[in-house]
Amino acid sequence: MDALDQGVLLLDPDGRYVEANRAASRILGLDREALLEGGLEGSQTGLFLGDGSVLPVQEAPGRVVLRTGQPVRDRELVWTGRDGRRQWLHVSAEPLAGGGVLVNFSDITRRMRAAETLRSSEEKFSRSFHANPDSVAISRLSDGVYLTVNQAFLHTTGFREHEVLGRSSRPEDLDIWVDPRDRERFRELLQQDGKVLGFEAQFRRRDGGVLTGLISASRIDLDGEPCILTMTRDITEWKDQARRLERMTQLYAALSQVNQAIVWARTPQALMDMICEALVKEGRFALAWIGWHDPADAGIEIASRCGDPYAYLDRLRIPTDAPPERHGPAASALREGRPVIENDFLASSEGAPWQGAARRSGFASAAAFPIRKAGAVRAVLMVYAKQKGFFGTNETALLEEAASDASFALEHLELDLKRKEAEESLRRISAAVEQSPLGIVILDREWKVEYVNPRFTEMTGYSRPEIVGRNPIFMKAPSTPLKDFLQIRVALTQGGVWEGEFSSLRKDGGIFHERATIAPVRDGSGAVTHYITFNEDITEHKRAKEIRRSLEAQLVQAQKMESLGNLTGGIAHDMNNVLGAILGLATAKLAALPPDTPGYPTFETIAKAALRGGKMVRRLLTFARVIPEDVASLDLNAILLEEVELLENTLLAKVRLEIDLTPGLRPVRGDAGAISNAFLNLCVNARDAMAEAGTLTLRTRNVDARWVEIQVEDDGAGMTPEILARAQEPFFTTKPQGQGTGLGLSMVYGTVKAHQGEMEIQSRPGAGTRVTLRFPAADDALPEPAAAGPLPPDEAGPLDILVVDDDDMIRASIGEVLEVLGHRSTAFACGEDALADLGRGLHADLVILDMNMPGLGGAGTLPRLRELRPQLPVLLTTGRSDTAALELLDAYPSVAMLAKPFRLDDLKQSLRKFRMA
Repeated sequence: MDALDQGVLLLDPDGRYVEANRAASRILGLDREALLEGGLEGSQTGLFLGDGSVLPVQEAPGRVVLRTGQPVRDRELVWTGRDGRRQWLHVSAEPLAGGGVLVNFSDITRRMRAAETLRSSEEKFSRSFHANPDSVAISRLSDGVYLTVNQAFLHTTGFREHEVLGRSSRPEDLDIWVDPRDRERFRELLQQDGKVLGFEAQFRRRDGGVLTGLISASRIDLDGEPCILTMTRDITEWKDQARRLERMTQLYAALSQVNQAIVWARTPQALMDMICEALVKEGRFALAWIGWHDPADAGIEIASRCGDPYAYLDRLRIPTDAPPERHGPAASALREGRPVIENDFLASSEGAPWQGAARRSGFASAAAFPIRKAGAVRAVLMVYAKQKGFFGTNETALLEEAASDASFALEHLELDLKRKEAEESLRRISAAVEQSPLGIVILDREWKVEYVNPRFTEMTGYSRPEIVGRNPIFMKAPSTPLKDFLQIRVALTQGGVWEGEFSSLRKDGGIFHERATIAPVRDGSGAVTHYITFNEDITEHKRAKEIRRSLEAQLVQAQKMESLGNLTGGIAHDMNNVLGAILGLATAKLAALPPDTPGYPTFETIAKAALRGGKMVRRLLTFARVIPEDVASLDLNAILLEEVELLENTLLAKVRLEIDLTPGLRPVRGDAGAISNAFLNLCVNARDAMAEAGTLTLRTRNVDARWVEIQVEDDGAGMTPEILARAQEPFFTTKPQGQGTGLGLSMVYGTVKAHQGEMEIQSRPGAGTRVTLRFPAADDALPEPAAAGPLPPDEAGPLDILVVDDDDMIRASIGEVLEVLGHRSTAFACGEDALADLGRGLHADLVILDMNMPGLGGAGTLPRLRELRPQLPVLLTTGRSDTAALELLDAYPSVAMLAKPFRLDDLKQSLRKFRMA
């Protein structure tokens, strides 16, 4: 018995305890004697039932067995010790065969206390389960069948308990999950982690409504069965509040952006664009647009838009003259001047014409808000949302405020733009007035100056402060009668506009001429408040007009001179032919007669007279010609020195002369007489510019490989820019009348240009004048013009010479001269006849060809002659300045020129040159 863990007591048939083992003493905390004395029922305070009531002694398990003979098993009793300690005992009593009872017991206090705790916990769980405001359910893990649900579950879902228990949430059963995929994801998470926290999903109520729940769940074992304990909180209202809060936050952000747009936008278009963009990007609307009423089109014209990815507006036309039932929100807001809200746009009768396009674009609700201008509705703000019922009271109020702010800002911007346009227009007018090429003056009604522009101050020389406040009559020139100003005032007082010309005084005392237009300025009522004048300085115009008249007179004179020159040239040509015949015959006779012959002096006198006549004609030709005549290779140093020697003791007697001539100066080709004459003109002008004394500097130099330069420089008075600009004009002179013709520099310029040269004049008042003449340099080895074609080798032998001249006397005289010289001649009156005979084989060693003939003339005959006889030498004869002759000299070899009239010796010398060549 002592080896047993259970307490054991033995009762004899008389009910006395006769034995107790060690376990009994240990469990009850009593020694053996105490146990044997009272046993379980009387050792201390006795046994009690589980409910705390006292167990009578006769009902103790051992006493019952003694009395009934039947065993008592598995009684759970409370034994209370003297110290008040309570112990739960598991007690059994068995009758013994020889009489007596065996009582065994064990301490089950811990188990009973655990059971009590469990019962208490279960009671608490049950109370919490059913009192929890969240939906709580327990379902089997295997098939999801609900085992129990609380009242909150039934209230939230709308189901009755018997409709839920024994059924599952599967689609084919209760179908509580709105999205079956959420159910599958939930179960996957639970299988994976054994629990789920904060899983959000939507659930279907019994009535078809939808709620949003936040689920937390864990796996539990219930009586050995794997189950799921779920707790679901209905967050539908919270989500709605969050959405409303988010929506309001977005609307406030959009309104803030609208207010910023009102501050920063500079044009109505920019403001409308920024408003639409703010409503879409910040307010999260699907589409926002602003449209203006177009009465002409009876519709609404879209002015700005944002957020139209499906081109809804491209298919949209909003009439304003349609029946009310087909207005739509925008037209209704425009016509009625109030917000129009369609929270179910796709079901609205007013939105019927646009519902197809709205459905494609995903619009579910729409709202229109009027935009006013000057108190009248002129435009509409339209917004669309993708949720039904989007526009609540708060949303509508905020959007109405945005539309109101937009109305104010658009009207303000338009007024501001008009103000800026007016300011810009005024600025342009001001700039135009300030920059006007005309002088502009504004006068008050008392004819006192209020404003003058810069051009007027430039014209008069007065500054603005010197003019403002004064009557402009103080600038009247003496030549302008006072009555003219009085007539102007009379004309303007009568409301007219005055136009005319008058002269005025500059501040420096100079007179300028102006053309003026003066007009009254009227206010809105038509009353004259000011006068405005537009003044044009026509001084230069009048001067130019005078110059033009002078030039016209000079042109007439020049035309007369040209006519005289042409007449002179013609007379000179005819005179040279006459003198040529006379001189030729006279010199022929002189060559044929001995000097002591009685008729010799007579022919000598005739020859001298002809030569003198030739010189007179040459002077006439010098007046008429424009190009050099006697072209030769010239040394400009020699020409200058020759002219200086001539002038030193005459024109230049009072002038100090400095000569700077470059040694080895390259030659030029030209007319020595013309160049000498030009040089003489420059020296005379320099002498006149230096008055009583001064220094005249003459220079020559080589300029690169192409030019040779002459400089004539004085330290005289110099010329102003205005005089310098006109110095080369024909007939322009600054010398007193009778002391100059104005042809000097123009003749010098003509001579230089005739030599293919350049002329440059540099001058400043008080710094003298430098005139530079540049001539093309010639080859040093350039020979004098002469025939290059071969002649018969016998120099003493006669030549066969063709004489081509239209003058009978010239042909006869040249023929006789040639005969005296021992040559044979054949005469032709025109180039055509000579070419014809040459073409038929006529032999000729040389041709004497007149330049001035009817028909082909010399210029037309020479090219054709060279085609027939390329090497045939030609001697051109002319009685006038002839450009064509000089061009032929440069163009053809074996061509020389002989001026009329010429002597027998001149012709003989020309023929000798041909022979030498």
